[in-house]
This record gives sequence, C-alpha cells and structure tokens, in this order.
Amino acid sequence: NATAFVIFSNRHELRGVDLQTFNVKALISSLKNTIALDFYHTEQSNMIFWTDVIDDKIYRGTLIGQSLSNIEVVVQTGLATAEGLAVDWIGENLYWVESNLDQIEVARLNGSFRRTLIAGEMESPRAIALDPRLGFLFWTDWDANAPRIERCSMSGQFRRTVVRVDQVTDGAWPNGLTLDYVLKRIYWIDARLVTCTNTVLLLRRDGRGSYE
Repeated sequence: NATAFVIFSNRHELRGVDLQTFNVKALISSLKNTIALDFYHTEQSNMIFWTDVIDDKIYRGTLIGQSLSNIEVVVQTGLATAEGLAVDWIGENLYWVESNLDQIEVARLNGSFRRTLIAGEMESPRAIALDPRLGFLFWTDWDANAPRIERCSMSGQFRRTVVRVDQVTDGAWPNGLTLDYVLKRIYWIDARLVTCTNTVLLLRRDGRGSYE
C-alpha cells in the first residue's frame, strides 16, 4: 500500500510530491544550495542522501512519514562542488561527481572507505547514474570540445564514451541523467536547449538507439 512519490530539490528545500494527490510537501528546509540527491530504500527504513555545494558536504536523513529525521553528515571534508550523487542499493555504496576536481569518488553509505574511482580526462562532469544489477556507472561531461555521456564499470574499469551529445542534438550541456532499467535506455536533459520536450533523449546503454 505504499504511495508513489517524487523527491526533488529547489536548492533550498527537499520536497516530496505525492503522485496520487499531487500534494507537495517540504521534507527539509533552510538548505543552502542542494544540487544532487538520491533515495535508498530498505525494509527497515527509507533514506535520502543529498549534497550541498556551499557547505561542501554530503548529508543523509531518514524519511519518516512526510518529514526527514536523524539527519547527519556522511562526507564532510575534501569536497569541491559535488554536483552528482547516486546510491548503489545492492552494494550499499555512495557515488558522487566532483565537478571542480574533475573526478568521481565512492564510499560506503556511512562515508567510510572513501576513494577516488575515476580522475582525469574530464572537463566538467555533472550528473551520475548507476545500474547496480549490471554493474554500470554513467556520467555526463560538459566538455566544451566534446560534450558527452561516459560509462564504466562500478569499479572504475572499462571506461568508454557512450554518446557524443553534440553529434546527436544541438545540445552541449548534458545535465540530468537517469536510466530505464526495463527498456535499457538512457534519458538526459540538456540545459542548453530551450524546451524540455526536445531534450529528453533516449539511447540504449551501449550508445546505440534513437533520440527524440
């Protein structure tokens, strides 16, 4: 009897939208500049992870009813604009993109065993998405000369470019990124294009397919 809902950030609040009633409720307020977030569900609890690029910290809280509690800092040092965040719900790891450091890091859900997974050959990495079942990690890069979506294994191996964004659209700023696990497609939003209907793009995860 669970209710489906969407959680999003407007930078200063995390909000939840009930997909049956479309009621919107603030889960937490007074945030400074929250860019990225992800959700972790278990039989025992539901947790939300989020980054704040002014505090340069990663937080998590437990969702109880329609509010967040047990809020704590997971990663509090060494961050420089963590703009992308994704939870591996199988391996119970947390991945994030360091846009200013041009690298991707990983740690356990409590922030322990932190390490740099991928570094170098990035210009402006932004969004990140995972498929833990197949062991893939995807991220976007606003590289002025080669805006793209890349893929590697979740251990950082077998890195490759999946799509050059400027070769399939007029866009160059691939930002939001998500995966369709059933149809095996990638969806992303390009911040450079004008309307959202022209920027939802579909590709198979091997880089082949179509776009709309």
